[in-house]
Amino acid sequence: MKLTKKMTTLFMVIALLLSSCGSKSERKKKVFQNNPNLFLISYDNGKEEILRKDSKGTYSFDNWNAFNVLNTELYQIEDLKFKTSKTRINNLERFVNNLRTTMPNWLSNINVIQDIEDVQEKYQKLLTEKNNSTKEVRDNWQALIAEFIQLRQSIETVVQTYTQGQ
Repeated sequence: MKLTKKMTTLFMVIALLLSSCGSKSERKKKVFQNNPNLFLISYDNGKEEILRKDSKGTYSFDNWNAFNVLNTELYQIEDLKFKTSKTRINNLERFVNNLRTTMPNWLSNINVIQDIEDVQEKYQKLLTEKNNSTKEVRDNWQALIAEFIQLRQSIETVVQTYTQGQ
């Protein structure tokens, strides 16, 4: 809920800045220079996308909800020291399964794809063993989160190639 309020406030500030500045390109430059948590990705076909970094320093994507939700959920579970319900494990299934199919094309490279497959593998193990001992379930959570951290790092590398010079 806090994230939603922050995002809404951020969008309102951006809209205000964009409407009160000079030309379109000047407005974009000012917005991105004044906010280190906003990044503009420009594609070869002329299209652009805005990325945001959250309070934890990871990216949020307008068109990759599976990643955004899973990212937030895993941070929360980690903050809870892996003390969470079995229902929560089940609720993550569609997001984990949709990581690859909903990933933006520009992020697709061998490292990101391999990391997604590793995340899916660790999630399947967690799902299969969710009725095991508490220690085993926590170990599986830790393994899943370790793989997701690797995915975040691979995404960071790809984003850096698109945002160099901003």
